[in-house]
Amino acid sequence: MSFFSPISHVGIADVLAKGRISGGGSSSSITDNWDAPPEIKAELAFLIIWCIVAVGQFGMIVSRFKLLPAGRIARAPYYLLSVAVFILALKYLLWAINLRVDSMSRTTSNNLAGLTDFLYSVEVSFTPAVLLWLLHIRGRMTFQALGKQSKPFVIQFWKRIVDWSLVGIFLLFNIAITGIYAQYRTLYYSNRLSDQGADNYVKAFTGIKWTILAFSLLLCIDIISSYIALKVSQSSARIVDPVITRITKVALVFVFIETFMDMFVRIYVAKADIYTLIDKINYLYLASAIIQGIARATIIGTLISTMKMPHALTGETVHGELAAAGGGGPIGMPTPPVPGLTYTNQPAYYPAPSHPPPAGNPTWQPPMQQQQGYQPPFGMPYNHQQPQPQQQPQPYAIPV
Repeated sequence: MSFFSPISHVGIADVLAKGRISGGGSSSSITDNWDAPPEIKAELAFLIIWCIVAVGQFGMIVSRFKLLPAGRIARAPYYLLSVAVFILALKYLLWAINLRVDSMSRTTSNNLAGLTDFLYSVEVSFTPAVLLWLLHIRGRMTFQALGKQSKPFVIQFWKRIVDWSLVGIFLLFNIAITGIYAQYRTLYYSNRLSDQGADNYVKAFTGIKWTILAFSLLLCIDIISSYIALKVSQSSARIVDPVITRITKVALVFVFIETFMDMFVRIYVAKADIYTLIDKINYLYLASAIIQGIARATIIGTLISTMKMPHALTGETVHGELAAAGGGGPIGMPTPPVPGLTYTNQPAYYPAPSHPPPAGNPTWQPPMQQQQGYQPPFGMPYNHQQPQPQQQPQPYAIPV
């Protein structure tokens, strides 16, 4: 997942240069003629577009909660997704305000930039958390569909510890780098930062930046490999999971693109000449706004689309697997239903009623086994049934 900040996470360029190159005009109000460079105007336009898209996606999430099954387990990942999308929309809005309004004081601008960075740090960590949370839920459903015979590794206890540890550490480092940069800005613009102090901040910022990149790559590899592994397990068991299929085919592609873009930006910033970097910084921000906006909108849109899908696993399995899943029964008896398993076609077996015949139905007779004086044949149990013909595999569905 990308951690390329809209305001300050480019790092070296912002540390060594006094902010963005926002044009040479003397506009003092948002209503004045804004003579900023074209790339900054284009960046502002994309920020407004992505803010509107995020607001629309937040509304779609809220309106589709009624389509989800009742219960905390099914809805919890989408609650987290709604929070992440709301923070994303607010981040785009604050980013655009800080970019466009020239009349605010330096202190106000720094505080706004710090708030935007903090929102970014939270949002960029919540998105992979949603993907992993959905993965764990669908993995448990697959485990139930297989009759608890084969446990996918994505729901192993150690795997869940690794997943949430990566997300937690990723969030902490993002918040840490935001705090360090906010403190640097405060000292720098108040002329209380010496050259040695500035060098120390640059070293600390650079070290944490590469640490975050490492965890970003680990999260990307973890998410992509886990979804592919679960998809392979479901395919081998002839289980069809529309949620995993949609995320694997669409969202993971843009997870990779966003992470690759972030890695490219980090390497370019580290290797480029500082004067060249200052000249290209506006284009770097513009590219980030476009690529990151497309990737994030697509990932979130894919997750939103899964809210309308049937929240069940469907597929086919053989009778022996169903018998093993349910524990089996006497010869010829149908397999007891698996907990949480809904059959679309029930077996042609109905137990004998244990209640008296309904009124108005004098023709009803109890089964032979329940008639007075009945004796089972020698060597046969009382509840013996004649073997029933084996049915063809039937689809099944497991609700969330």
